[in-house]
Amino acid sequence: MTPREFLSAYQFDRRMVTGGHFPSEPLQVEEGDTVGVVLLNLGGPEKREDVAPFLYNLFMDPAIIDFSEVVYFQARGRVRQAFSKIISYFRSQSVAEDYKEISDDGGSPINPLTCEQAENLERTLNEQYAADTGV
Repeated sequence: MTPREFLSAYQFDRRMVTGGHFPSEPLQVEEGDTVGVVLLNLGGPEKREDVAPFLYNLFMDPAIIDFSEVVYFQARGRVRQAFSKIISYFRSQSVAEDYKEISDDGGSPINPLTCEQAENLERTLNEQYAADTGV
């Protein structure tokens, strides 16, 4: 599926961004229940050369920038693609400089930090609940 095909069928739901889609009450878990834990992040560029493509993909996500209020439906995909290309081109240099300040290879530390977090969470869950987990 191409980005345009995806965008033509995509139905934006603000609740997914605001968290309004999910219950705010604590989850009640009883003995014998199976619980899944999912860690999510937007990722980041692995190295300096990945900054522009990362920004392009980020801006192509309708949940990041919503054009539904300002652009006619049929033109949304083309406008989003043009906007994403232009902004990622002009912003990639300064964003790459920012990443260079926090990482030796010019990439984002979010991916290795998230992997470390997942491994520690898995170890803690295994120790506390003696349950099967997987990352």
